[in-house]
Amino acid sequence: MAGTRHSWSWALAAIVATAGTVAMTGHAGHAGHSAPAFTRGEGTGKTWCQTYGGTSLGSYRDVYACKAGSKNSGKTPFDSVAGFQPTELANRFLYAETGHTLFGNDVAGTFVAQASAAFHLPYSTAGPGAGLPVAGDIISMWGGRSKQKQNGEVTMVAVVTHVTKTSSGWAVTTLNQGDVPTDGHGFDVITVSASKRAWSTLYGFYTSFDWLRIAPGTSTPRTRSGWAAAEAPRRTGAQTGRLLAVACGTAANCTAVGASGKSAMLVTRSGDGWRSAGVPIPASPVTTSELDSVACPSASACVAAGDYASAGQQEGLLLSGRGTTWTATRAPLPANAAASPDVHVRALACGSASSCVAVGQYAAAGTDYPLLLTGHASSWTDQQARLPADASAKPDADLVAVACTKAGACVSVGSYVDKLGNRQGLIVTGHGTSWTALRSPLPAAATVPGARLVAVACKQAGGCAAVGAFNNGRRGYLVSGSARTWTAAQIPRPAGLSSAAKPSFRAVACSASACVAVGSYASPAGGSKGLLLTARGQALTAAAAPLPAGGAPPEANQVTQVASVVCPAATRCVAVGRYTDAAGDGQTLLLYGFGASWRPVRAPVPGNARTVGSQAKAGPAPPMLTSVACPAASACVSVGSYPARSLGVEGLIVTGSG
Repeated sequence: MAGTRHSWSWALAAIVATAGTVAMTGHAGHAGHSAPAFTRGEGTGKTWCQTYGGTSLGSYRDVYACKAGSKNSGKTPFDSVAGFQPTELANRFLYAETGHTLFGNDVAGTFVAQASAAFHLPYSTAGPGAGLPVAGDIISMWGGRSKQKQNGEVTMVAVVTHVTKTSSGWAVTTLNQGDVPTDGHGFDVITVSASKRAWSTLYGFYTSFDWLRIAPGTSTPRTRSGWAAAEAPRRTGAQTGRLLAVACGTAANCTAVGASGKSAMLVTRSGDGWRSAGVPIPASPVTTSELDSVACPSASACVAAGDYASAGQQEGLLLSGRGTTWTATRAPLPANAAASPDVHVRALACGSASSCVAVGQYAAAGTDYPLLLTGHASSWTDQQARLPADASAKPDADLVAVACTKAGACVSVGSYVDKLGNRQGLIVTGHGTSWTALRSPLPAAATVPGARLVAVACKQAGGCAAVGAFNNGRRGYLVSGSARTWTAAQIPRPAGLSSAAKPSFRAVACSASACVAVGSYASPAGGSKGLLLTARGQALTAAAAPLPAGGAPPEANQVTQVASVVCPAATRCVAVGRYTDAAGDGQTLLLYGFGASWRPVRAPVPGNARTVGSQAKAGPAPPMLTSVACPAASACVSVGSYPARSLGVEGLIVTGSG
């Protein structure tokens, strides 16, 4: 029972089914209520009830009803009231079957209606034309002798275990809080007349019912946009986390990376389920670690890159593996690296499972140098990345992005300081042990120092494109070419944007026919607008990212950022990021399109997400999608983070059709 203590001395607890792999950890029902870490595999079997101070009374699909040791026993992440409660059963069962949970829902009578509205699941209300619930549905009850309205406190929610035809109608058996003096086993029966007009349980205690339709083994339900959201799994005891990058070897095999608290975070998908994997580190003890990039050149081989701190040293981290089995390697460094090299491995790409490139920077002789590594698995070699002839003796250089074709040719981009003290765009091309460093060409409009390249992508048939900014970040530009031949073009400004708006690119992707770059424009009035650039040969089309209905608040409060893009078809791309709606709240953003034509969609978030203003200065950040991969035109995965109720920022996984 929710919200009010009844004479019944025991209530419910449920544990998620063993099938599936999404993890749930550390959720609390409301502010001020803390709970132990919870993962999807915890609590199966009768011993689960003992963990929360009770004994097992009955189960359905590994969902357990428990008798609490006291009314204060059993505080868990799935219910905001002390003791075992019926909403706990419903929350845990809903999560087990769909990946969604209504955290902190204290009114059991409205559970079905709330879950249906939040997650677009069908539901029915008892009556002659409504049919009957089936095993695995979640059912709410009120009215009758309880004299309780649907939104009142003495209501019930239960899981239907089976439906049986009787001589007078039907018997719907449920697992619920139960009436101990009546049966003592945690099961109650709803009797339904042959006409389906009369419904009753506990001798007329409840007479009104509705139920949520959940098919056995249902995966996370899709939203109306065609996408579904889930909380990223975390290892038991881990802090809240965020995902930064995702890659897929096939539609059924993906890996996402990021950080959970001060520790690197890695989750993998094999089939329909996601699992958390431990991140090995080459040294101990480790104070901090993070993974920033991942590539999966095949279904059986992925590599990830980031950095870690141990014994006061910042080192590069390279992982290889699949599923939950990974091997760690310390990034090798050039001979001139400082004793404290301050290494950052920022990006990686693979032409094949046996040919990968990782790039970043390291410290030496009081300045930063570009880092370029080649290899695969646990075998990596430093290539002593070269700099253009006009580089300063203290170049303050880095490589921040890399792309490779299946033929093995790779391009990495970044920036360096020349002998005159001006920052220039850096292009490094090659493969294996043969690499060439070039100063990036600039558009004719370049009049003041300051240029850098931040993202690069290549067409598989040949030819690459990189984007960045020049004139001290005031203008955007694109360079295209391969090997030693590159040309530069200034990016046109989308209609309606001020000439003072500054571009900031985050990513670029290429299809067979074109390349698409994404980012944002900083508005002089404050805030930002999303930027979408399509390059087809020498033709450049720039567009401000459109927003879903209910977007576009006053310009000063608008924060739109497009963070990642992938092009699964020749003229169709998928981009992700975030935006501000008309109420000033941050929302996740999906964009489909090409050239000047893009369709915006508000991406879903899990049921335990909280609302955060787009420009929040304290507390959890608004939701954000940071990376997207589409191993097939009809199968895409995007990852990021979102603010969860009573917690901090959680990892976000959104799947759907590209």
